[in-house]
Amino acid sequence: MELSPRTRTVTALVALLLLCVHYRFADAQCVASPSPITSLGTAEHRTERIDSTQRRATLTRLGSRALRARLRVVSQHPCLWTAVVRDQKLRPVQTLSPADFVGSGFLWTNRINSSQLTIEMYGCSGEQSTILAVDRLISIPDTVPLKRPAYYSLKDFGRPDWKELYAESGLAETYPERVISGDSIGFLMLSSDEPLAAWTCTGFMLTDTLFLTNWHCGAPEEDPRRAPEGKFWTEDVIQNAILDLSWDSGSVSREFQVLRVEQPNRELDFAVLRVKPLGKQAPIATSALANWAPETGDHVYIIHHPLAMKKQYSAACRVGVGTPHLFANWVDSTRATDFTHDCDTEGGSSGAPVFAKTGEIIGLHHLAYEFDPASCKVVSENKAVSMSEILKVLDPELRQALTIHTH
Repeated sequence: MELSPRTRTVTALVALLLLCVHYRFADAQCVASPSPITSLGTAEHRTERIDSTQRRATLTRLGSRALRARLRVVSQHPCLWTAVVRDQKLRPVQTLSPADFVGSGFLWTNRINSSQLTIEMYGCSGEQSTILAVDRLISIPDTVPLKRPAYYSLKDFGRPDWKELYAESGLAETYPERVISGDSIGFLMLSSDEPLAAWTCTGFMLTDTLFLTNWHCGAPEEDPRRAPEGKFWTEDVIQNAILDLSWDSGSVSREFQVLRVEQPNRELDFAVLRVKPLGKQAPIATSALANWAPETGDHVYIIHHPLAMKKQYSAACRVGVGTPHLFANWVDSTRATDFTHDCDTEGGSSGAPVFAKTGEIIGLHHLAYEFDPASCKVVSENKAVSMSEILKVLDPELRQALTIHTH
């Protein structure tokens, strides 16, 4: 039966629309993979001053879901002052005194889960010069759209296959040990003065005082493989790093200060950080490390902070499904130190642990999918450094405090 002119026109338009959708999707995938940068959030200089006459400073960053401000002691006074940090509803979140500033002379406020924070001073009177100054503000945006292509990697473009760890229906009943393993996963917020930048990564506690993340998280470099090694984990970055194990819906704060880098390793892209709790902390449930290499098809899962989100759970993924599971080292192509996996990740997932289905940490996630721009075919999936390779070079004094499992 011959179609009417109107029907033929509609059919042609629908076909054209579908073709456009197809090519738009393909174009989103068929590009060279981005560099493993982890920049998220915004850092800015501030000039607010607080003294006995100007006792209150309010900082606002519209569109933010979390803020941190850096406070610096400008001058010492004999009066015993107290500074109270308040959230958007003026609820007290943190109380500070001169003793808290001994040492570096500055500190970061707790994470304030709102777009506004207020610092108010009590205790001093009379004409006095500035006591405290706010010199930096870091904000995490309320929403961070998935980039095109995905900043790191998704199996299905535009449809991230992860669920919020503590909200995943039935997970606590089906796999309680997986939820508990999330205790040790941390949101690492970093910043620097030169350049002025803020970025985030994931990592996990090896012990109550040791934290493992990617070496490339130590600077906001576009291509860490080619950047000078001296730019990473500078004193500026270390002093301003905050580790947060409670970046979730919980009301209990579990935050840590980074003291130093115990062992950096550029070749295997890992850094062991010595950390100190800010306040009293409950014991941390750490996971065992796997001293074996994964095999093709092994089921794995990841707990991470993609796009600086709350803890997310990426499951239903395997090792080396579409590409060879063993992969070359990121700076030395003659060594196969990595393995590939197809767990969905994003910017901010760098440093996340890759778990074997039995619960041991089998790898340290660090690199993205790679696509052939000409054919749109996957060249390689996500990459993780095998934990067995890291254990080979780990400082013996650090290693002796760890729980290690072998087949």
